[in-house]
Amino acid sequence: METTLKERSLIALRRLKTDARTRKSKRWRQLYCDYMTRTEGRYEELVQALCSLVIQRETLQNEQLRGIANNAYLIAKTSQQQTYLMTQLGLVKVEKQQRRPLRESLMEGHRD
Repeated sequence: METTLKERSLIALRRLKTDARTRKSKRWRQLYCDYMTRTEGRYEELVQALCSLVIQRETLQNEQLRGIANNAYLIAKTSQQQTYLMTQLGLVKVEKQQRRPLRESLMEGHRD
C-alpha cells in the first residue's frame, strides 16, 4: 500500500515525537510535501532536516521582529545551514561571483 506525502509527513512527525496539531507542525508538513515533491521523493532525511531548519529560522525571525531577543547571529547561521542543505538537495544553485582583478577594484573609488 502506497502512502501519500501527507501521511509520510505525519509519520515523520510522530518519529520526531512532535504534536502534529500545532501551527508549526502544519507548516513543517507543508514544507515537507513541497520539498519531497521537488526532490522527487529522494533524500527524505535531508528534507526533514531542511524543514526543521526553515521552521527554526522562521521562529527566530519572529522573535527578533517582536523584540523578544536579538537572534541575528543564530538567524545567519541557520540561514547558512539551510542554504547548504538546499544546495545539496539541488533545490537552489549557488553561483559564485567572478573576482575582478585587484587593480580594477582598487581604481574603482578614484574614477570620476
